Amino acid sequence: MRTLLPRLLFLVLTFAAIGCGPRDGADRYPLKGKVEALDILDRELTVAHEEIPGFMPAMTMPFRMPEDRSFLARFRGMRLERLRRGDVITATLVVKANESWIENVNVVRYEPPPDMPLPVAKEARVGEGVVDVLLEDQDGKPLRLSDYRGRTLALTFIYTRCPLPEFCPRMMKNFQDLEKLIEADPDLRKTARLLSISFDVEFDRPEVLQAFGSAFVKDRGQGPFARWKLATGAREAIDRLGRFFGLVFFKEDGQFAHTLVTVVIGPDGKLARELPGNDWTPEEALAAMREAARIGAGPRPVTPPAGR
Repeated sequence: MRTLLPRLLFLVLTFAAIGCGPRDGADRYPLKGKVEALDILDRELTVAHEEIPGFMPAMTMPFRMPEDRSFLARFRGMRLERLRRGDVITATLVVKANESWIENVNVVRYEPPPDMPLPVAKEARVGEGVVDVLLEDQDGKPLRLSDYRGRTLALTFIYTRCPLPEFCPRMMKNFQDLEKLIEADPDLRKTARLLSISFDVEFDRPEVLQAFGSAFVKDRGQGPFARWKLATGAREAIDRLGRFFGLVFFKEDGQFAHTLVTVVIGPDGKLARELPGNDWTPEEALAAMREAARIGAGPRPVTPPAGR
């Protein structure tokens, strides 16, 4: 009997720990859906999920699934390495101010997935000119990428109703931090520009972009959007620009599933650098803009020696 008491106490404490919800300030939502794709290296699942009441309509989205190294991991659902395309899962979506992930993943059943279509190859190539389309900025004024010739441009894609913090909100926060770094850089301060393009052309009209951008864009004395503009455009123009840069986005029940694309374009109008996903930092983007400004300006003229 005495030997059983420690074991019983251990089991009681273990299951009590499992039953107690974490107190980390995050919001948690039940999630159910079907695994459409897995990325083991980046620990990411793409799930076609049902409506998440109070947070998100049914759609297809990628979710991070961090590795659980705790002792209780065995009691908290399946490991990512044991999941497969076609698994119908239940999980918990965890949302904090700057990040989100899923945990407590359990497989309900398996449904053989259909063949996945091949993604369309992007047209953009580093060192080559970028496509030019007509856009409309936050003030309702026409804007083209060719208007930035002679300037170094960082460009990203967003939409204002994006719900997950590590997607569009992170891109906006990164650009906000990047703009501060540009202001402190005497070589880029006058020439560097930022552009956030929305692909939600029905909802993100100029007045929406202006109100949304005002929470991020700093007025440096030349108007709030002098250095950093937000823009949208006709559906054909945004589709053309998205295809060129390899952006994938599609609408489901009022929300978008989408990839992340951020690029740096040199003063010569050529693609200088791609910043994939959401792992890039404002410091990396600043370094890319400095390099693009140096290369895109072309060789400096050689002054002949005096007397010749």
